[in-house]
Amino acid sequence: MKSHALETRWAGVVINHPVVVILASLLLVISMAVGLQHVTVSSDYRYFFGEQNPQRQAFESLQRIYSKDDAVLMTVTPADGVVFKTDTLAALQYLTEAAWQLPFVTRVDSVTNFQHSVATDDDLIVKDLVTGADIELAGDAYLASLAQIADSEPMLRNRLVNDEASVTGINVKMTFPGNSPFEVPDAAQQARELVTEFKSRFPGHEVHLTGMVMLNDAFNEAGIRDVMTLMPIMYLLITIMLFVLLRSKAGVATTLGVMVLSILGAMGFAGWARIPITPPSSIAPTVIMTLAIAHSIHFLKTMLKTMGRGMDRNQAITESLKQNLKPIFLTSLTTMVGFLSLNFSDTPPFHDLGNLTAVGVGLSFILSVGWLPAVMSRVSVNAPPAPLRENDLAHRYANWIDEHKLPVITFVLFCAAFLGAQIDNMKINDQFVGYFDNTIQFRPDSEYTIEHLTGVYQLNFDLKAGDPEGISDPDYLLRLDRFADYLRSLPDVVHVSSIADTFKRLNMNMHGDDPDEYRLPQRRDLAAQYLLLYEMSLPYGLDLNNQINVDKSSS
Repeated sequence: MKSHALETRWAGVVINHPVVVILASLLLVISMAVGLQHVTVSSDYRYFFGEQNPQRQAFESLQRIYSKDDAVLMTVTPADGVVFKTDTLAALQYLTEAAWQLPFVTRVDSVTNFQHSVATDDDLIVKDLVTGADIELAGDAYLASLAQIADSEPMLRNRLVNDEASVTGINVKMTFPGNSPFEVPDAAQQARELVTEFKSRFPGHEVHLTGMVMLNDAFNEAGIRDVMTLMPIMYLLITIMLFVLLRSKAGVATTLGVMVLSILGAMGFAGWARIPITPPSSIAPTVIMTLAIAHSIHFLKTMLKTMGRGMDRNQAITESLKQNLKPIFLTSLTTMVGFLSLNFSDTPPFHDLGNLTAVGVGLSFILSVGWLPAVMSRVSVNAPPAPLRENDLAHRYANWIDEHKLPVITFVLFCAAFLGAQIDNMKINDQFVGYFDNTIQFRPDSEYTIEHLTGVYQLNFDLKAGDPEGISDPDYLLRLDRFADYLRSLPDVVHVSSIADTFKRLNMNMHGDDPDEYRLPQRRDLAAQYLLLYEMSLPYGLDLNNQINVDKSSS
């Protein structure tokens, strides 16, 4: 009797003061749920790394010095597989100009607006590779020359035009101020609307969208789709399962109540704590739901079973609390400790998952041993009669286990050893395209781009020259060029952008476009003059700030 003294006293409180317990529980939930108005959704991939994470710090430093890589890559494929023809060039020129009108755009790169440099007498002419006037007067020789330029220009080949000149791309860079969680979804939606309008205006051209902007939006799309499809199905199956297990309308309704109240309280806590909802933390409601249902079923199953044996409702509530309060508490405590341990992870979204789940599980414990029995003490309950041979199957199974201890232990150990030996077959794969199935348009679009145009995974190196204007030093340029050649020799590398290639082209231009002079300048002062002349000729939005820093000490 003493071992259940606490449970008995608590049962007396619940039975004698049910209204107080119910109101106190609801007041707790409501005070937490009010925070739902502050809940935000984050699609910023940088949030996956803590502010002190060295990789994040390096990444943000790179973006502060150069430019952000948040972009939409529009992969355009003409139906006949020929990029360099008049109607496709006109379409690309239209799409390039229209892309500048998308929100948050800071730069648009395409074949048509590529800043091509040529020498005319003693002048350096820098202009769009393709203009409207060029298209109107284009002949076969001109179109062939464009294809040759694209094939020989490192800044275009396998970045904006593939080797066969059958697929091309338009890279739209964006900078999001971070004032609203809807910035990325809105930008992605407007990009899709632009593509739809483009395809109606220029039939015969297929467009696929990829890039970091579309990746972030794909996470939102997948989450919304799950909420609209999987969640209703899950809740329906749960309701059916509860009816089968409990055979009590009141029991099903109160179990769903514990589940909903626990989730509302936890998500409200996220709002008060200013915890953004991310893909990892978004599964917290599912975990909370699982524990809330388990707690409720444990209590209700015992209560209904004892009522079926002839106990009155209050006696059954007391008996159920005696049997289940401690197990429910220990289950909740160990679960909370386990999820709170995620705070030792270096990834903030996992901190959020652990904290939200711990709060929700703690709340589900309070509700399942307080609100739930208090409500059950006030509602009409029709308990199903206890079967004559209750748990007959369970008893037979327990007896069989007891009679075959050694074979069962041996079999379980063998299975554990066999499965454990497969650990070596586990592979780490963090290729984000594979996060989604083909029903999310981002995946087939990205796979198409990878197969037909360029890669979607990038490595960025900040290579320092050591002093202002140092990138014009011939030794630095030589080492830079050798490093770029080394990278190009690596498997799976399809494109390398280096300022060294620009210097080679400028050196050729300043020697009358002699192909033999496509090499690095041998003098620092000449290289600096070439670069200055070239920069002064570039239009707004297409400068070299995405490749070199302000004082030209790194690239």
